[in-house]
Amino acid sequence: MNNIYILSFICLLFAISCKNNTNKKNITTGDVEHPQYAKLFNIEKHDIYKYINVLDQNGENIYRLIVANENGCVPKDNNADFVISKKITNIGILSSTNIGYLKAIGKADLIRSSTNPKRIYDSTLFSGFQNGDIANIGDEMKTNVEKILDLKPDIVFHTGFEQNSKIENLLHKAGIAYVPIIEWKEENIFGRTEWVKLFGEIFNQRHKADSTFNEKVKRYNILKKKTKELKNKPSILYGNNFKGTWHMPGGKSYVAQILRDAGSNYHFINDTTRGTLHLSIEYVIDILKDADYWLAPSANSINELKSKDKHYSIFKALKQNKVYNYTARVNKNGYNDYWESGVMNPDIILSDIIYILHPYLLDNYKPFYYKQLH
Repeated sequence: MNNIYILSFICLLFAISCKNNTNKKNITTGDVEHPQYAKLFNIEKHDIYKYINVLDQNGENIYRLIVANENGCVPKDNNADFVISKKITNIGILSSTNIGYLKAIGKADLIRSSTNPKRIYDSTLFSGFQNGDIANIGDEMKTNVEKILDLKPDIVFHTGFEQNSKIENLLHKAGIAYVPIIEWKEENIFGRTEWVKLFGEIFNQRHKADSTFNEKVKRYNILKKKTKELKNKPSILYGNNFKGTWHMPGGKSYVAQILRDAGSNYHFINDTTRGTLHLSIEYVIDILKDADYWLAPSANSINELKSKDKHYSIFKALKQNKVYNYTARVNKNGYNDYWESGVMNPDIILSDIIYILHPYLLDNYKPFYYKQLH
């Protein structure tokens, strides 16, 4: 009984101490943990609760979530967008990438709804969709809010691609956390994977999140060392022409980072673009027609690729059948696992590309995501 009185007293102290707080999202009073690689979230820890802050690229808070301990005690005036004070048993996701994070901390079985669930690769979760255990809540650009309200999930993870305050307000009023997961804006490959720590904090699985993340970084760096002293670095053509524009990874993007670490000679590695380059096909032909390998074109076979654009036959990589795509793992609807689990497997993606370019470095390796087009 004494413990109950002590806990009540602590909660009262927190409520009193927070009365004079303003509602500015950037107020911080606890110890703030900044991730090692990720730039777009941090964790502010207090004794009996924690803030999880999602940030914009200027470091300003765009969403503040409080996760209370099992006793549910938080300051009264907490300047948070939402407070999670109960155990989460029902999850909604608006991107299959969230599955990779949730699997890593052992919580994917709590997914009860998803946009475009026909895209799910994980066989257990896909079966859950087929038998009705995972509901369809629309697609990324047109979420079925009414269905979400009817299903009453405890939390919905969304991409933040279109920050919709109306949806956020509706779900929050219904007691549903609506949390942006913007790992896709991270520029560092480890920064994307490090978002697993945010999930670990929400579900009190931080040890598991840290352990998995550290192992991925360790293995990636071991693989990276294998290519460091290579003299022969093949040139790379990446992506494809789409409606007159060739989308190529910028030199500061995480894709360019992987291509460099895999021991390639990527033409744009010294470019300062952090996102995607938008190039004309004429320019790409001029500088990369003799590239040694072609990665990630939008096609499942050489013939399909040739049929999409007559210009493709100019490329040496196509002539020599050195074309690879990350379509080795697809479900029956043709959607692949690369975007679902790849965010948690930078080491495996790196292994695949190293094997393609320098197979002698990885004995008896079988590519996981990538396959050669025939």
